[in-house]
Amino acid sequence: ESAMTTLAACGDVCRNVMASAPPFETAAYETVRRTAHEIAVALRPATNAYHEIWINGERQVSSEAEEPFYGELYLPRKYKVGVTVMGDNQIDIYSYDAGLIGIVEYDQVIGFNVLAGGGLGMSHGRENTFAQLAHEIAYIAPEHGVEAIRVIASIYRDFGNRSDRKQARLKYLIDDRGLDWFVDEFRARCDFNVQPARVLPRIANQDWLGPHRQNESHWFYGLFVENGRIVDTDEMQLRTAIRRIVVESNCDITLTAQQSLIFTGLTSHQVGRIEQILREYGIETVDRLSAAVRYSMACPALPTCGMAVAESERAAPDFVRKLESLIESVGLRDEPLTFRMTGCPNGCARPYTADIALVGRRPGIYHLFVGGRLAGDRMADLYAADIKIEDTIDILRPLVQSWAQQRRPHEGLGDFYQRVVGQSERRQRLTGKEEPCITHVQMQLVQLDSQTSRRSAC
Repeated sequence: ESAMTTLAACGDVCRNVMASAPPFETAAYETVRRTAHEIAVALRPATNAYHEIWINGERQVSSEAEEPFYGELYLPRKYKVGVTVMGDNQIDIYSYDAGLIGIVEYDQVIGFNVLAGGGLGMSHGRENTFAQLAHEIAYIAPEHGVEAIRVIASIYRDFGNRSDRKQARLKYLIDDRGLDWFVDEFRARCDFNVQPARVLPRIANQDWLGPHRQNESHWFYGLFVENGRIVDTDEMQLRTAIRRIVVESNCDITLTAQQSLIFTGLTSHQVGRIEQILREYGIETVDRLSAAVRYSMACPALPTCGMAVAESERAAPDFVRKLESLIESVGLRDEPLTFRMTGCPNGCARPYTADIALVGRRPGIYHLFVGGRLAGDRMADLYAADIKIEDTIDILRPLVQSWAQQRRPHEGLGDFYQRVVGQSERRQRLTGKEEPCITHVQMQLVQLDSQTSRRSAC
């Protein structure tokens, strides 16, 4: 059971179902994995690929089977589902069309908060397209998790936009009809008890890198794979090292939503051997990674993706190390900080919830976003628009320096930024036509520095 169950050959029925990756053999995590698998099965179409023969406008032969849930048409477009437990947001649960957060007591999932309407894709310059975090719409008993996701899918199936591809996502249906309408429709279609969503403690984003206990006798080991690219270079032989680890330990591998992987079912001796192999092949263990590198992520972009308008995966390693140098220069090397980069505005590397993000506009030119956080539960702001990638560090420098000098204890960059601009409410939506706020923020930073200087003088 891995982090992702991919549904093949089902068009825009359901792109994928993801569960939090760590292979803990606890009742709560087993419930999450089982629920994710059952959702994948429940949303899988009854039809396979089929052929038809038509003569004079009449269908003569068809191998199509009856489709009991989707009917004559699949879903309008993407439909992504996530399942996790409270306190573990490795999969960025708020970015999914639909999701379940397990409420845990004494290591048992006693119920799920149901989420709907997330999605991070949008289009530059179009105000009616937006990235949005999912709404928590209900609380249900754990045995009804699968059916709750089917109900949400059925609402999207029946009312989703089929005329405009740019509007064919669940978030736009909720925006068009209203959240109250959607919740009422959800409740009306459920044949089980539905309660208001429960208040959760602040969710955290775990990456599960390094060694962790899997159960009483086994361990798992999370390996950072920068931007998901497994390749041998002159500096480090990552591909060779992974192959050697798998061959020697005969372990299983789980892929994560953060582009890394987890070796599972290890003995304590094998954990030590893994770290020995990593060092032998020039690969930094997690204790040697800076936060800027550890929490970075980029989409494939050019030349792989046809949607890309700028570099991402190939440009990110060089940029993130310049960012790393800036962060180190102010003494905050190990302060958690999320950096993400995409080659277009569709948000595949989830840039809009990061502390710092670059989103491609055209070759070498990006929008710079600031103000999210590692937890993935808040949108960033457009900080500067249409900037050259080589100018980005200088643009960020005053903000980073002020963060180092004026931050409160354990205050991340995104949290510091939100305090400076005076935003007390978590932003949940970011449109394709935002105004850059760098001038306003710079004025606020000057004012903050001035106030601090006066207090110091007194």
